[in-house]
Amino acid sequence: MANLTVTVVDGNNISLALVNPMGQTGPTGPAGPTGPAGTAATVDAGTTTTGAPGSSAAVTNSGTTAAAVFDFVVPRGNTGATGATGAAATIASGTTTTGAPGSSASVSNSGTSAAAIFDFTIPRGNTGSTGATGSAATLDVGTTTTGTPGSAATVTNSGTTAAAVFDFTIPRGNTGATGATGATGATGTAATIAAGTTTTGAAGSSASVTNSGTSAAAIFDFTIPRGNTGATGTPGTNGTDGAPGSVWYEGSGAPSSGTGINGDYYLNVANGDVYLKATGSWSVVGNIKGPAGSGSGDVTGPSGATSGNVVLFDGATGKLIKDGGALGTAAFTASTAYDVAGAAAAVTPTTLGLVIGTNVQAYDADLTTWAGITPGTGVGTALAINIGSAGAPVVLNGALGTPSSGTLTNCTFPTLNQDTTG
Repeated sequence: MANLTVTVVDGNNISLALVNPMGQTGPTGPAGPTGPAGTAATVDAGTTTTGAPGSSAAVTNSGTTAAAVFDFVVPRGNTGATGATGAAATIASGTTTTGAPGSSASVSNSGTSAAAIFDFTIPRGNTGSTGATGSAATLDVGTTTTGTPGSAATVTNSGTTAAAVFDFTIPRGNTGATGATGATGATGTAATIAAGTTTTGAAGSSASVTNSGTSAAAIFDFTIPRGNTGATGTPGTNGTDGAPGSVWYEGSGAPSSGTGINGDYYLNVANGDVYLKATGSWSVVGNIKGPAGSGSGDVTGPSGATSGNVVLFDGATGKLIKDGGALGTAAFTASTAYDVAGAAAAVTPTTLGLVIGTNVQAYDADLTTWAGITPGTGVGTALAINIGSAGAPVVLNGALGTPSSGTLTNCTFPTLNQDTTG
């Protein structure tokens, strides 16, 4: 049953409303027909921004719900601790390939970032029409620059196609991806490149490549800088001072208590005793004097003597000696025998009967001079002939005697004067 509601809006109008009460929900109707196919939604990646370290990652849709474009914000990671100083990187020459005409020259690393092996691809020039015979193209090394880590190695020609000058840029640090190998060009005469020496440069210096060969047969010598020297380690502590060394003292008699310190030694030169000082006191620890000899006593001489005189035993004990005087004096002559005590003996020695000048030669200082002269042939025979006899030598201002007739040969005479006859 419907209800009628009367509402007075103002003094002149009346609003009537027929309000029907809500009945119970009826059953579900049948499904309607399938509608036409709609357009599929799309999803695409937009921008990627690096956020500050420690910030939150975020993804926003800069497109629509039907064509979403997701923009990403990825926070940068915190800077890690500095790693230990690594070993110096090494660079070696790898392969050299001739690229197709018109292609770009390239350098790729077939090694690692710590042990680089550079493979070169050098393009072959385009084949032109045959011209007049010209000079051969030349190849030389120009500058070598160290690139930033992660950058690509490059080789540029700062010269001409006929006189190439290759400038190298070698990146420091990580190695880039290996480039594709260019196609093999037509067979021809190509310049050769070989690896020469590899030298370790000073820390902090730049890497360099120089050509010690020729432009047609290059030999690249590499200089690779050494890594920076690490920080100086903490100095070690000083060692403990060693104990003072022993000192030797000497004197006649025992040492005084104030001499030396513990560990020192003292020699008593009067009797050979050796002392060691310990706990502030000296004590005998040995003796360097040897045992007494096997004889029954020492030899005793006079209180004085004359230099150059003969020493004689005094008595028969063999322990007493005396001054025997000088040779050639009345006290000691060559013609008298002496006994053990130095007295003249009763027996006179046998005379040898030698006569000076007849049996023996008297000493003369000139004999020393003559002894050093070697006589010539026949000199001895000539000297044995008496002056004035046949075959005797002629002496200056000497008596020639009256020689008999003879033949004089091979002689040179002075100019004759009034005093010369013959």
